[in-house]
Amino acid sequence: MKKNRYKYLIPLVLISIFFVTQVNAETCQQYWFGSAGVKVYVYDDYRAWDFTVEDDLTVNFIEVQSVIRSASMIVGGDFGYVIHKIEILHNGVLIDRWDAETSPIEAPQIHQADVSPFEIKSGDTLTYRIGGGAPAFVPHVSFCYITGPNYVKLCGDNSAGEPLPDIKANGSDGPLTVSSSTPVSITVSLDPGGQAGQNADWWVYADTPSGSYSYVYPSGWRPGLTRAIVNPLFSLSSTEILNRTMPVGYYVITFAVDNNADGILDETWEDSVEVTVE
Repeated sequence: MKKNRYKYLIPLVLISIFFVTQVNAETCQQYWFGSAGVKVYVYDDYRAWDFTVEDDLTVNFIEVQSVIRSASMIVGGDFGYVIHKIEILHNGVLIDRWDAETSPIEAPQIHQADVSPFEIKSGDTLTYRIGGGAPAFVPHVSFCYITGPNYVKLCGDNSAGEPLPDIKANGSDGPLTVSSSTPVSITVSLDPGGQAGQNADWWVYADTPSGSYSYVYPSGWRPGLTRAIVNPLFSLSSTEILNRTMPVGYYVITFAVDNNADGILDETWEDSVEVTVE
């Protein structure tokens, strides 16, 4: 009998996570920019980065990381401590502003703030801006630079929104390319939104070099497309369901939930991650 090499693509830990019930968990969206070693200089004007909002959310908390350092055009080196302004805008409207004191030491600064709740919608524009700071007594010579990695994280309540399934490979939304000797970690999570408690079909399936395989509780993996389980939707925190090396090939692994429980794949809410193993 030919051995099914994909039988343990997603281990049985998935069985237990279907029977945990939590509701109204906090939902966060995180947007990254900048990279270590790449300097973007900031003078007394502003530098800005725009991001496209992924999903609807009622935001009530912001966390921002900025990796910044002061610098100077003065002969002799660094000028010292400089105050800069950092702003977060939503569709051009100011949401939060604070002072960031830069020093001659490059370091991440983390700003956290509770904000008046506001709605963001998929496709909206989120903006990070940094600027200002040249001391009045030394105009236009003292400045800072920003490197990275930096991020803007928005958190809030999705209890009135749609379910948000999420699947990642090695912490990334993908596409991911790895060698055959590199382990691949797959994690899944679910924010049930306003559908918490609704009975639904859950699906976890993989398109592999040998065709499609589905995980079916409690028997395990089988060829074809079959639902994993019928269970009410609940808040599932990030859970690792795979951590192993994989055979060479192209994989698409999908985590989906339906808005009903009829055994037909609707993928009302779904997320997939692509993995290429070389």
